[in-house]
Amino acid sequence: MTRQTLYGLVVVITVAVLTGVWFVNNYEHRTVRKFVGYQGESRHNPMMAARRYLRRMGVDARRYAPIVRDTRLPLTRDVIVLGTNRLTITEPITEKLFTWVRAGGRLVVFARNEIPDNGADTVEDKLLAALGITVRYLELENREQNQYGPF
Repeated sequence: MTRQTLYGLVVVITVAVLTGVWFVNNYEHRTVRKFVGYQGESRHNPMMAARRYLRRMGVDARRYAPIVRDTRLPLTRDVIVLGTNRLTITEPITEKLFTWVRAGGRLVVFARNEIPDNGADTVEDKLLAALGITVRYLELENREQNQYGPF
């Protein structure tokens, strides 16, 4: 190797080492969490997180077939949680649920959260109507004056 080639090789190695040192001092490896949406069962089951939480707390929580398909109700020591997608619950099923509640069962019902597109301020919910409950949606004229903050 000639002296000129040796000096050139030393310069290239020195530049590479200095670049490496500069890179390590100026950049760091970070893990960035990015929300990619719900995956798997959680995409189709809005109660999955609640069921997993209850299981961690020692409560036997299960997902049953929709009430409209299954005529059996759980034991009266259990709790039935009905989400907002219950448009197919008929009057006989509603009466069966109320009989189950009167026998000691517990029923948790979520109010439907969509605003009606027909201009009405209420949403027709047969199950809540049978209980004498009406859900009204109020339009806020000025969101800045809302006492709960803007949303």
